[in-house]
Order: sequence, then C-alpha cells, then structure tokens
Amino acid sequence: MIDVWHVQNEALVKRGISASALPTDTFVMDTTRPIWLGTNNPSNNVGCHYGVPRSTVASVTQATGKVHENLNITGQVTITQPGQTFRNCRFTYSYVGDSGGGTVYMMAAILNDGPTTFEFCEIEPNNPGDRYNGLYGHDFVATRCAITKTVDGIGAYNSSRQALNIEIAGCWIGHLAWFDDDRPEATFGHNDGTHNDGIQNGSGAGVSVHGTFWQGAKYNPLNPTNSTITSDGMGFTLQPGNNVTPLTNNSPTAAQYSNVQQSQCYLGAADAYFPVGNIEYHHNWLWNFSTGFKLSSIGGLGTFVIDNVSVHDNIFGGSWVNDGFSQRYYPIRYDTNCIVNGVRRSTAGPFTDTWNNRWDENANPGIKYADGTVVAGSPIRHRVDIVAAP
Repeated sequence: MIDVWHVQNEALVKRGISASALPTDTFVMDTTRPIWLGTNNPSNNVGCHYGVPRSTVASVTQATGKVHENLNITGQVTITQPGQTFRNCRFTYSYVGDSGGGTVYMMAAILNDGPTTFEFCEIEPNNPGDRYNGLYGHDFVATRCAITKTVDGIGAYNSSRQALNIEIAGCWIGHLAWFDDDRPEATFGHNDGTHNDGIQNGSGAGVSVHGTFWQGAKYNPLNPTNSTITSDGMGFTLQPGNNVTPLTNNSPTAAQYSNVQQSQCYLGAADAYFPVGNIEYHHNWLWNFSTGFKLSSIGGLGTFVIDNVSVHDNIFGGSWVNDGFSQRYYPIRYDTNCIVNGVRRSTAGPFTDTWNNRWDENANPGIKYADGTVVAGSPIRHRVDIVAAP
C-alpha cells in the first residue's frame, strides 16, 4: 500500500542518524515475532527507536504530506490533512469524558485522499480512560508500532465512504485497559466491563493485518498489579485487587486456564455507516484471548454478507478462555453469511482448519477439546454459527 522502510538502520542512515549507535535490525516482516517489553527497552524490535532522543510537544502543526519525527506528543492528535507521516513518535494522551474516539483520531473525509503513516511509534496513555482507542478512523498504515493501555487497540471506521484502506504490519498490540464498571449507560456500557478488542472493525471494508503480535491479557488501571505481562512479553499473571474478580473466567471448569473475560482479537460487524468486508488477516500471533478472529453478519446497521475475507497462517498461543459447550475455544468464529477463504458454510458447528491456522506447540497444555484432545501444535477449529440470510 505504501513504501515503508522495513530495515531500521538503513532508514535511519537515510535520515541522517548514525547506525553505529543502534543494534542491527534483522526483523523480517511476517516471520519475526514483534517484541515490545515497555518503552525504552533495548530488547524491543518494534515501537520507538531505543537511544534516539525525542522532543516533547503538546500538539503538531499539520500540512499535507508533512513528516513528524522524533516526538513525544502529549495531546490528542486529530488528523486534518492527508498523507502525513509520524516516525519514532510516542503518543501519551489521556482522556476521561463521555465521548469515544482515539488517541490519534482520523475520521475526516479529506483523509480519503491519502493515508496517514505511522512508523516505529508507540501509543501508551499516561492515565488510561474508559472511552479511548489507540488509532481510530480510516486510511492509515501502522508499521512496527506498539499500542497498549487503550480500551481497543484500533477502531476501524469510515463515515464518508465504505473503503477503509487500513494496514497493520509488524506491530505489538495488547495489554489493553480494562474497566470493571464501564459506565452502564445504554450507549456505551458493558455490564461485564470493557471488552477490549484488538481491532474493532465496525464499519467499512479494506483492512490488512499481518505480522503482528496480539497480547490479550488486560491491564487494570485501578490496580496495575492485577494483570501483569511476563518478562518475555507473551504470558501474564493474575492477582486479585480492587474487588476485580471478573479478571478470572466465570466458567468453573476452566478457571485454572482462564484469561480475562470478553476480548476479541479482531471483531468485524457492521455497527455503523457501511457494511464490513475485504479483510486480509495472516501471519499474526494471537496470545491469551477469549475469542481470536470473529466476524458477525449481524450488527447495529443490520444484517449483511461479509465477503472477501482471507484468514491464514496465524498462530494461536498462551492461555484461552474455556467457554464450555462442545467447542470450548473460539480462535476463529463467524457465521453462515460470511465468505471466508472463498467458502460460505451452510451448516453450523466446528471444522478443522486447512489454511495453516494452528495452535502454538507451546500453548497451555490445559487447553483441551471436549474429547480430551490437547490442542497444542494442531490445526485450530473454526466455529460457524447459523444466521438467516439478509
């Protein structure tokens, strides 16, 4: 979609930054697992460049095609001009209020004229709010970025046309901010707490997600020690605190293998503006979720066929919520109005994947199908639900 430098040192040298002070970048897109262990960690291979200084600003002056580089940006950024680039920038905007949105907000119709590019950036609010996502809108490309401590990582929406033109490549996204009460009003609230989707594709078509690591374990702003990430960035620990018991699964048969409740890594459903579709989702790592890749033909906008969806070569690992019933686990779930990998299913139930979507060989050994089969190292099972045709 956009020419993005994938070799970090070469890119920095071309911008006048000496490579001698930087580690060799051997990252290979769709092959190397993205690692982000917190800002300013020399072991990171995504996020802001270690050792490269950044200036702190509250806002940026925008212009078509402008490049913003080496900045700590403390205010919300609402993109108003197309074709801009943010490189080695860290966004820390914190918001508490009633309206939703994103730390970087991209809903202007003029952005259809040219995508916003994020390279080696970080989004991590200093004080997470219960309404804000990381990136929100349409027409943007995020490469080798890290997003954490927002409610959803990404909100994919376009109110001016159906095309989204979004690409997420080689990023680390997760440990999203979970709020127990989530304000139980009808408009936004969930009475079981925030659902924390990696990506919520609620409107529009045209999303490519690949080479990205998704960490489903949640961050509790009211008690940060309640759920912490292990030193390798892949596992998590749970500790009680602040009366937060929903951070363990409600199913008594699976509590010892549970993750935090209600989280989809990718959620696609037409909730506003336009139907969803045209989704490419491949070579991702999905760790510690209740549901992995989920599509629903029923949304707030109505019921629509979701077409042209490609899901392949993804790895599912860590610990997953046991939802009971015969299926138990939902790494990929959709319904009979969805055309996935060229196939529209007509019957409900699970079937074994043939597109190299598989459980990690080191997935939690407690994850077993109802027949007692340990899932580690095996192809995942898709779950299909029956929904009446629109």
